[in-house]
Amino acid sequence: MRLLLLLILGGSLATAHPSYAQSVLVTGTVTSSTDNGSLPGVNVVEKGTTNGTITDIDGRYSLTIPPEGILVFSSIGYLSQEVEVGNQTVIDVSLEEDVKQLDELVVVGYGTQKKSDLTGSIARVSGEDIRLPSTANFDQMLQGKVPGVQVSLTSGTPGGGANILVRGVSSITGGNQPLYVIDGYPIDPGGGGGSDLLSFGGDGYSSVGMANSTQNRINPLTFINPADIGSIDVLKDASATAIYGSRGANGVVIITTKRGSYNQSQIKLDVSYGVQEVANRIDLMNAQQYAEFLADGRDNAWVYAGGSASDPNDMRTASTRVRPEFRNPESITQDTDWQDVIFQVAPVQNYQISANTGNDKTKFYLSGGYFNQQGVIRTSEFQRFNLRSNFDAQLTDKLTIGTSLTGSHGFGRYPNTEGHYGTGNVLMAALAASPTIPVYDESGDYFFDQADVIDGLGWLANPLAMLEGYSDDRKITDILSNNFVEYSILDGLAVRSSLGVQYSTNVIKLWRSSDVPFFTTLNYPATAGTTKTERINWLNENTLTFRRVFNQKHSFDALVGFTAQKDSYDRLSAGASDFPTNYVTYLSAGIVNSGTHLVSEWAMLSFMSRINYAYDSKYLLTVTIRRDGSSRFGRNRQWGTFPSFSVGYNVSEEPFMDGADFINSLKLRASYGLSGNNQIGNFTHIGVLSPSIT
Repeated sequence: MRLLLLLILGGSLATAHPSYAQSVLVTGTVTSSTDNGSLPGVNVVEKGTTNGTITDIDGRYSLTIPPEGILVFSSIGYLSQEVEVGNQTVIDVSLEEDVKQLDELVVVGYGTQKKSDLTGSIARVSGEDIRLPSTANFDQMLQGKVPGVQVSLTSGTPGGGANILVRGVSSITGGNQPLYVIDGYPIDPGGGGGSDLLSFGGDGYSSVGMANSTQNRINPLTFINPADIGSIDVLKDASATAIYGSRGANGVVIITTKRGSYNQSQIKLDVSYGVQEVANRIDLMNAQQYAEFLADGRDNAWVYAGGSASDPNDMRTASTRVRPEFRNPESITQDTDWQDVIFQVAPVQNYQISANTGNDKTKFYLSGGYFNQQGVIRTSEFQRFNLRSNFDAQLTDKLTIGTSLTGSHGFGRYPNTEGHYGTGNVLMAALAASPTIPVYDESGDYFFDQADVIDGLGWLANPLAMLEGYSDDRKITDILSNNFVEYSILDGLAVRSSLGVQYSTNVIKLWRSSDVPFFTTLNYPATAGTTKTERINWLNENTLTFRRVFNQKHSFDALVGFTAQKDSYDRLSAGASDFPTNYVTYLSAGIVNSGTHLVSEWAMLSFMSRINYAYDSKYLLTVTIRRDGSSRFGRNRQWGTFPSFSVGYNVSEEPFMDGADFINSLKLRASYGLSGNNQIGNFTHIGVLSPSIT
């Protein structure tokens, strides 16, 4: 279900304007100057007040207004128009298309460009094209939306991550994730993969392994609420990504969130509820089929070893013995489908509310929401709370300021679904367990019989007990703030400076009770681990831009600037074992016998420049250069230069194309550029010594 609520402030408010002796009811129709068609949803507001309305489906409106008032007509894609009321009671208006607005602007990094003037490979997806209420993350919503972009899920868990590749794999030893830029702020997404306990058979099953768990199960990009996204621009080739230098080799995903609207007010409410379930379960044998199959198989194995199918169990080896009831499958009444036991129909809930408003000089956007996704495996879930505020104000004709603030808190709970069922993989345990075994015993406790383990019935522990005996709880909190000030020095010449900070914290709590065996070892000592990480990242960017059109033919767009960014990471973890009870899972209840503390930093200083030139909107040229200094590279390779050069030819702008109505746009372009990949980790250029015992 999706509910859209539009609230337009209407009626005469005593505080909105002075009281007049008389007011008149003004009616009229708003049409488009292009085809004279009626325009619904046009904002009709008395200038300087909140007294207003919107046109209906036929473009008609009515509004009570004093004769001294001025009506302002505005709509997206059209030029605003002001009309003095005077003694008029009927005012019909024809709005002209805003050609500049209709020629779509694309975010290219540190600026925008008309789509028709692009010389690099850039694809745009609007926010409305990626709305999937059952999905927590925007990256999963990009599947199939952008040519050359491959999106694959790294985990099917609620809130799990996705792997995005722009034009394939670009590195064998380094990372391959694109750079994400949120409202001008580049962030390092990290990962969002599977369990930290990929293999309990190794050190990951111990308190030491749990204390060193670092992999993200919650997608680090989940703090970006998809409902807040206005557009996504994907920079794909070296010409487009060179402006981001050493971070552009894997592509750049630029996310622009929604902002307020001048002289408009709107409230929007989105509510959705759905369910998820396993679409195709594995077709397993029932209890009678299983018993018959197991008896035949063990008889064949015993015959192959030299025995006879009629030999009793006391003559056979342990692995070829057959239970008496399996000789008569029709007598077996217990039939358990363990997939029914661990799977569930999982609800998905999404509640989002947003409001935007503004006047002639300011605009404001505020949103909040709650997302809850239960997993198809019992005990699994993900919850997220989010809040965003975007504010822009034009203080003077030359000075503009703005701020973007977003906060998110997520919680996830995940079962163990990886590795061998002997190390706690509940999926494998459910598929391997015999359907002849019940879920509960007569007292209502989880059923367990050591004889089922000895008889080799694919059974080491009750899968439901394993599911509830293991927990992987995650908490992630993100706060991102980016603030800018822009001053117009001259017509077409502006300087902009921004300062932003990102703070994130991640808490991982792992627990495995003694009810979860280690292969055939029962009552394996309970273990636990807790990890807490904190990250602070700050960014300062300063740019000078010049835009001017000469003689209505020559269009120049030049940019110079420098940026500085630093990231600090702090991780503290501990592990414990030998818990006296399974009911108290805090580390202090066991013996703390492992732990680690890690601090890591990186910093980057960059200088950049770009020139865009277009002649008569037909011949296009873009030249970009960026120079990066990064602490991740060695002293002799600490600075890198990343140039690019691209040209374009808008064939569709030629006069001989006027009759080709079947062609909307035809452009030839060529480009060359260099971009780098700094996803190599911190301090990897420094050799380290490791102790060895001989």
